[in-house]
Amino acid sequence: FNAEVIGTDPILDIAVVKIDADNLKPIKLKRENPLRTGELVVAIGNPYGYSSSATLGIISSPARIENVIKGYSTHYIQTDASINSGNSGGPLIDSEGNAIGVNTWSYDPDRLENMAFAIPMTSALKVANKLKNKVELKYGTIGIFDAIEMKIPQDLAKYLNLKQEKGLQILDIENDSSAYDTGLRHYDIILKINNKLTDSFYTFLEYMHGDYVENEIEIEVLTFDGDIEAEHIRVEDCSISKKNVKVESVS
Repeated sequence: FNAEVIGTDPILDIAVVKIDADNLKPIKLKRENPLRTGELVVAIGNPYGYSSSATLGIISSPARIENVIKGYSTHYIQTDASINSGNSGGPLIDSEGNAIGVNTWSYDPDRLENMAFAIPMTSALKVANKLKNKVELKYGTIGIFDAIEMKIPQDLAKYLNLKQEKGLQILDIENDSSAYDTGLRHYDIILKINNKLTDSFYTFLEYMHGDYVENEIEIEVLTFDGDIEAEHIRVEDCSISKKNVKVESVS
C-alpha cells in the first residue's frame, strides 16, 4: 500500500500512517484483564526483511520502567520473544489475539539475551490519538527516573496524621535536576502531586508530558527524616533532544 505519514513521535518510536484500503479487519487493541508475568505472547514483524515473521515468548514484566532519553522514563512490556531489527512497529500479541503492545527495542544479544521491550498499547493509542489530532507532543522531567510503590508504616502514618497508606518512594534522582535543586532526595516518599494521591510511577508519569511541561507542579513528600514538605517544582522540557536513547536493536 502507499501510505501517508500523519505524524511521528521520535521519542517513543511511534508513527501514524494512513492507507487507502477496503475490507480490512482490524486487530483487537484492548483487553479487559491486566497483563500478567508469564503470559504467552507472539511478536510479529519483518526482521532483516523476512516478512510476517513470528517469535514466541512470555511476558517477563508487564510494566518495566526504562529511561528512554535523558530525563524521561516510561513503561514498557518486557518479553523474551525475539525482537530484532525489523520487528519494531509490529504488534506484540497475547494468546487471545489482542495486540497488547508495539515492538520497539531490545538489548544487543552479545550483552543480554532474550530481553526485548514493547510499548504498551494503551500508551501507543494515547500518542496515536494526539498525532491524529495534531496535538503537540511534549515530554518533561524533574529528574526522577525511577520510584517504587511504598507502604507507609502505620505508626508513622498515625503520628503524622496521614490518611493515605501508600506513596511513591524515589529510587533514582539526578543531582543536577529541578527536583534535586528543590530539596527532594533518594528515599523520600511522594504523597501527592497537585493535591492528588500519587502511589504509582504510572500516575507520576502523567505529570511529565503535555501541558505540565515547562510549568510548575506541587509535590508533597514525606522526607527520609520524617517531615512532610510541599515543594513547587518546574517540569523541564526534554522532548527536543533524543540523546542517550536506550535503543540498541531497532529498525
